[in-house]
Amino acid sequence: MNQRKGGRWQGEKNPRRQGGPDIVYQGMESPQGTEEGYRILWYRSSQKQEHERYDRDKRMREAKADLEQRQDKGKKPFATAEEALAKTQEVIDSHRVQEWLRPRLKEQRTEEYKQIGPGRPGPKTKYRRAEKKAYTVELEEDPEAAQEAAWCDGLFPLVSNDKKLSVKEASQEYKYQPFLEKRHEQLKSVHAVTPVWLKEPRRVASLLWVYFVVELVQALVEREVRQRMAEEREWWLRLYPEQRKSAAPTAWLVFSALEGHRRHRLLDADGRVLRTFYDPLSPAAERALVLLGVDTAAYGLEGDLEGI
Repeated sequence: MNQRKGGRWQGEKNPRRQGGPDIVYQGMESPQGTEEGYRILWYRSSQKQEHERYDRDKRMREAKADLEQRQDKGKKPFATAEEALAKTQEVIDSHRVQEWLRPRLKEQRTEEYKQIGPGRPGPKTKYRRAEKKAYTVELEEDPEAAQEAAWCDGLFPLVSNDKKLSVKEASQEYKYQPFLEKRHEQLKSVHAVTPVWLKEPRRVASLLWVYFVVELVQALVEREVRQRMAEEREWWLRLYPEQRKSAAPTAWLVFSALEGHRRHRLLDADGRVLRTFYDPLSPAAERALVLLGVDTAAYGLEGDLEGI
């Protein structure tokens, strides 16, 4: 495989179907980049291709079944062509199949004879012939549109400013995305960010930038604690409630262990400090401070805490 131009390679095992085929990727770099000069890399995933084909077929089947149910024999047929086409369009729009299905209108004509004038019918009764129209609709697949959609199944682009990565390496870096999204998930869960009350877009962007810095600090705290634990072969800290063990401490656990820690100062009549008192910290919190390289004197701790 040409590392720059792309090619075909085997991916990971199928995570959604045990015993299913392995995921296969195809990739290539577009000769034309973005207006900003970034690379455009195109990929096709066999798993994504299968999923999109199945989703399209399922939506078309459900749309046809929905329309048939609305036109069931026990129900009154559509009286006008406009009504039939309007109801069919509702079905098409609700199932999002506008690109692949086309309505075909069918007209049904029946004759009825109605008596002219009042009274009981007899030998001399005259009748008037009336023609009644009713309409049904069928959904037909557009083969050309379905084929065009199938050509795009499994495709997705990536934009990159890294000119050193090969097409395959860029896709592997993209696989790291869920970890990044998991970090951003904390915006709503942990930080409960709701910038909906900010009227100007620049204020929303400013607030989100501040929380981006917060997420960055959290990531650095976790990285520092976990790397130091690995270096010193320390497999856990008792940061969870009831002193349960945490093998991969999060920033939230570290900050919670230090949250609410207070310092009290006893002053004399002239305002001189006679004595300073500190709220006690748990051994796990003290150890977290050491792993972070924080000056423990600010928390009222003295001496060498490296052995804690």
